[in-house]
Amino acid sequence: MLMSAWIVLLRGASVACGFAAVGLALYAQSPAASAVAGLFAGFGFTAGLMCGGLHAVFDVKPAAQPAALPPQALAALVRATLAGATAERQARTGTAADRRPTPAQLASSALAGAAASALAAVPAGAAPAGPALAKLETRRFASSEFGG
Repeated sequence: MLMSAWIVLLRGASVACGFAAVGLALYAQSPAASAVAGLFAGFGFTAGLMCGGLHAVFDVKPAAQPAALPPQALAALVRATLAGATAERQARTGTAADRRPTPAQLASSALAGAAASALAAVPAGAAPAGPALAKLETRRFASSEFGG
C-alpha cells in the first residue's frame, strides 16, 4: 500500500512539473511568471493526484492472453493470409474508372435492395401487386428537394 501511495505522489509531482513548465512558457514575459508557474503547478499536482488515485482504485488486472497457436496452425494462418493478399493484388483488366459502377448500375442495385427489403416484410404467400409494386419501383434512395 505504501508503494502505491508513493506512485500516486510521483504521478502528482510529474504532472505538476509539466503544468508548471506550460505556465512558465505561456507567461515567460510577465513579471509574475513564477507565481503563474506555481499556480499551474498546484493545479497540475491536484490533477495528477486525482488521476493517480483513480488509477489506483480502478486498476484492473489484464485479461488472460489466449493460448498460443501451435506452429503448424500459425503457419497455415499465415499462408492463408498471404494467399488472400496475393489474390487481391492480381492484375485486373481495364482502368479503375472502367471498374467503377455506372449510375444506372447503382440505381438498379438500390431498387433491388429496396424490393428485397420490402418483400422480406411481406408475409409468406402474399406477394405485392398493383400499387404496392409500383411504389417499390418508384422509390429512390438519397433523394432530396434539391435534386440530389
